[in-house]
Amino acid sequence: MMVTSMLRISRAGLAAACFQFIAVVMVTTGVLLLAPDDLLPATLGVDPVGGSRSNSGLSLLTWAYLLTAVGVALTSSWSIDSTSAHIRQASRRMRQFQPYQATKFFLAQLLFAVIGLVALTLRPPPELLISAGRQFELGWIFSIGWSGAISIAIAFFGATARAALKAL
Repeated sequence: MMVTSMLRISRAGLAAACFQFIAVVMVTTGVLLLAPDDLLPATLGVDPVGGSRSNSGLSLLTWAYLLTAVGVALTSSWSIDSTSAHIRQASRRMRQFQPYQATKFFLAQLLFAVIGLVALTLRPPPELLISAGRQFELGWIFSIGWSGAISIAIAFFGATARAALKAL
């Protein structure tokens, strides 16, 4: 029963995460196929001259992922409406005299998560992740994957926060 309740409360986030995953795949494919030759090595995380990692292509992908995640989180859908109804119902069960207090607390937690994830995605990937990728000669995939995964989390928490805001 509790798992079902959690799935109902996170329905909007799960839908947004799925849409963001599709967006990440499409943006990555588009940038890798359409990038100019001088940007492509930077996108892959390798500078052809010095062999060091360049961040221009990765920065382009990071911002594209971030903007699509914000767009997905702000998109209205049936999942936002359904999730907000379930959040409102759960909040009323928890606090009968102050029904919106639990929703406000939940919204604050979600907003802190979104802000933290945005700050995390604007930083370069952890060096441990890059070095682990280099062991398999796939460091560029780990770099791109880091930004993509964080943007999926941003879409999840952002859409759930939007539903909680609508529940107020």
